[in-house]
Amino acid sequence: MRGVDLAGLWPVPLDRWLVFWAVAARAAAVTATAPVFGASFVPGVLRVGLALGVSYALWPSVRAPVPPADLWGDAAFVLGEAVTGLAIGLMSRMAFAAVQAMGSLLDLDLGFGAASLLDPASEQPLPLLGNFMNLFATVVYLLSNAHYVLLAALAESFRVLPPGTWAAPSFARPLVDAFAAAFLTAVQLAVPVLAASFLVTVALAVLSRAVPQLNVFLLGLPVKSAVGLLGLALLLPIYAGMMQRLFPADAGALLGPLGGG
Repeated sequence: MRGVDLAGLWPVPLDRWLVFWAVAARAAAVTATAPVFGASFVPGVLRVGLALGVSYALWPSVRAPVPPADLWGDAAFVLGEAVTGLAIGLMSRMAFAAVQAMGSLLDLDLGFGAASLLDPASEQPLPLLGNFMNLFATVVYLLSNAHYVLLAALAESFRVLPPGTWAAPSFARPLVDAFAAAFLTAVQLAVPVLAASFLVTVALAVLSRAVPQLNVFLLGLPVKSAVGLLGLALLLPIYAGMMQRLFPADAGALLGPLGGG
């Protein structure tokens, strides 16, 4: 009885198929956490299809060490790629985190903190201006082609962070630093509108001393809200330019903090 030529039936070595699933794990983690791609309004089937399509396109060019031959080693190999993709996706979201935090700061100061809307991207309730700034940032993100930069960074990551290099412990510090920088950026973005609101508060305080009969509490909130919204509307073109600078300009800017620069 003649033997069966398994090489002819299965032309791709099994270790290369394991590399494919490692590439798919990294791509899926990126698409699940990155801006726009990871939004809840994007169907899960579309995200899975995008991850598999990108993985299939990148797979032939990915060079990786020979994967472990045991089950637990294979699982750790794929899991490490998912963690790497998660770090890349979270790093790409830092600019959105800064913009959302900036909108939340304005909501608290201008009196919109009690009014919340459902954010279509995360399906979480966000204050009014926080939700608006998140949608505004999404438009700027797409118009500036930053989503292409993300895909380019995913492709480049397989060269600077090859599969099998367990770099997860080194991701903690860059991510913490990025969160801190995002909070500082949020405060810097909110300062112009907050300063205008503060001047209105000072003016109302002086007015209340000059006209004691004036109900400052009744007048103050509408005036602060109107001045804040007017200032925000005037600053939107400037904010758009600042957001473009916040988004990574190339793959190196996104991967550099993770050790891929």
